[in-house]
Amino acid sequence: MACDPLYAPSKPDIPKVIKTNSVQLRWTKPIHDGGSASKNYTTQMTEFGSDYLEWKSVTALPITSTELTVTGLEQSSNKVNFRIIASNEIGASEPSIEEIVDHFD
Repeated sequence: MACDPLYAPSKPDIPKVIKTNSVQLRWTKPIHDGGSASKNYTTQMTEFGSDYLEWKSVTALPITSTELTVTGLEQSSNKVNFRIIASNEIGASEPSIEEIVDHFD
């Protein structure tokens, strides 16, 4: 059934780390799509514990998959936060709840 999108999607679920030598994240699609299927996802990260959280995109462009392997992480940081933002035809969701990764192998 075709219909006009009504609002931005709800936030995606918490990204889950599924391996730690390079970090692989997996998340579920938003529960509510806002009347238009989610087109893509933006994955962001920041170092955990700093007073000023500066979120940076992990990829140059949004991705369409609900899974992403993040490589090239600096070993100097013990903990990193990741969050996901979903987008549809109307706009972007609120960010997901953050997932904290405490170490890298």
